[in-house]
Amino acid sequence: PEPRKPDDQLVQPDPKPKPEPKPELPPTKTEEAYVATVLTAVRGAGQIGGRALTGGEVSRDELISTGRLQVASFDVGSEYAVVLREDSAVRLAKRDTGAVRITVEKGEAFFTVASRTTPYVVATAHAEVEVRGTTFDIAIEGKRTVLVVSEGLVHFKNSKGGIDVKAGSSASADAAAKPRALAPVDVKAAVAWAKRPDLAGDALPAPW
Repeated sequence: PEPRKPDDQLVQPDPKPKPEPKPELPPTKTEEAYVATVLTAVRGAGQIGGRALTGGEVSRDELISTGRLQVASFDVGSEYAVVLREDSAVRLAKRDTGAVRITVEKGEAFFTVASRTTPYVVATAHAEVEVRGTTFDIAIEGKRTVLVVSEGLVHFKNSKGGIDVKAGSSASADAAAKPRALAPVDVKAAVAWAKRPDLAGDALPAPW
């Protein structure tokens, strides 16, 4: 038989290569979740998701609307209040971070927003308004959106650009151009429709 080779002459098998450490992935950004919006102090007449407009929870998919000869108002706690003109509709969305986004689907709405640190956006098909606390009116007129600011300062923007609109001023926007300032407006007259005493909780008879 062949003489046994010394250990140092034996062919040693290659050790298994160590797996390369996997690169650390950046932490996954936690997605913000939607939470229900709770309506309080509902006045006037309207519909929500096909039923009569009342207080309580509203999901972001539900349409709040008014029909012909209907006007409605509602509060969302102490955060903000909305008045809907006749034949108008909005959808409300709130994130668990407190951020609010309201979409005006048609018609006209008047907003009173308490001072806040989280984003508050009101959007239409033509532009959107960013506020931190103010009162303003948004109306969809054909292929444009008209903004009237009653108090405070808002940023009015779309994909073409944006402008700041201060109290006592108005502006308009369409999808094809940057929002632009309009001629001076009588703000008190422009928002008088939203100041009806019956929508503020005062049971006064018409005319207002």
